[in-house]
Amino acid sequence: MNVVRSTTNVSVIAGPGAGKTELLAQRAAYLLQTGLSQSPQRILAISFKRDAATNLAERVKRRCHSDHAERMDSMTFDAFAKSIVDRFGAALPEQWRPNHDYKIFNANERMYSEFLRSLGELPEFPGSSNELLSTTGQVFERDHLLGKPLPIITGKASSALSSAAMSFWNTALRNEHGSFLTFPMLGRLAELVLRVNPLLRKAVALTYSHLFLDEFQDTTHVQYELVKTMFLGTPTIVTAVGDNKQQIMRWAMAMERPFDRFEHDFGASRIPLFNNYRSSPDLVRIQHVLAQALDAGSLAAVSKVPRLVDGDSCAVWTFTNPDVEAQSVAEYIARTIAQLGLGPRDFVILVRQRADTYAPRFAAQLSIHGITLRNEAALVGDVPLQDLITEELSKLVIATLRLAHDSAAPKAWTYLVATRRRLT
Repeated sequence: MNVVRSTTNVSVIAGPGAGKTELLAQRAAYLLQTGLSQSPQRILAISFKRDAATNLAERVKRRCHSDHAERMDSMTFDAFAKSIVDRFGAALPEQWRPNHDYKIFNANERMYSEFLRSLGELPEFPGSSNELLSTTGQVFERDHLLGKPLPIITGKASSALSSAAMSFWNTALRNEHGSFLTFPMLGRLAELVLRVNPLLRKAVALTYSHLFLDEFQDTTHVQYELVKTMFLGTPTIVTAVGDNKQQIMRWAMAMERPFDRFEHDFGASRIPLFNNYRSSPDLVRIQHVLAQALDAGSLAAVSKVPRLVDGDSCAVWTFTNPDVEAQSVAEYIARTIAQLGLGPRDFVILVRQRADTYAPRFAAQLSIHGITLRNEAALVGDVPLQDLITEELSKLVIATLRLAHDSAAPKAWTYLVATRRRLT
């Protein structure tokens, strides 16, 4: 309740199952319904992943009248940075201004390494070829291409790598095929356009009375510096929520100790949440063992879920090969369905990567027991099914089909009416 009603900047540290997204949804409803976020001001909620942004928006819609819910913008960091560049990119200094029809591309370490090799020896930096060849693509992107906010006016390069970074920017922004940018590059351009246009920065801050930062543990230094430029020193109240023990995006330039940095810069107070509303007491106990391995001072969470499973609630199975694994898992699922009266939808198989490799094995073994496997990582064109079904157009088509099939489909009807109202 302290977080929901807070009138100052707050960071919320919470483990799995603590209800972090639920907390933000309740805070949004409180601010919108009590008028503490006064119309025409809005709430901006930024998440790291698109499904998290969609989930938060849906929770607020279930709580609030549409007039209130529509005053919250829930999006990813990438989408927000892109929207700034799309709307205000013409205000960028000419050197940094992309074409209006720029393209988005995904960079990888191999591409950066090949670019560094292609530069050869830089005449102004003797011995530079060895330095360029010995620098990994990840280091080049993190420390040199995106390491600092973009200068308004570029000066002479101070090193071979800074020269290479400037060359990459020039090639990306100005080449015969147009402008090509990665999402982190868009983040740097968005920060620059706000920095060089104080009136625009002030307008953004006036638009949003409150800012929510979900999954804050995965925030990159590019994203955080965009937030700082935009809101530091403004009346906008910031709430950052996340789990400092679930930082799985360190490989993708996630910041070190982001909560400490935020609390120092924004003067935020820290509020921990200890309850777990998702996991049984047995699972909470196991999670605490893992948490202590990451942080010896970690405090134990308190499970708020009754123990519903007799016997082991968690186990580690070891198999000699993937085929034996698929057979054993399929037999376990079929046996459990028969014993407990469950259905196929009560089970999920998660793989660390390359679901396309494992899915055929599991599908074949499950089919022996009359169970069908749906591979949500399967590609539909170039898009995974799990991403495709969350798109606005996909949800619209699915709702239309449901209503055409069953006249008593209230959720589909409500969604279609609300969408039509929003579009008109």
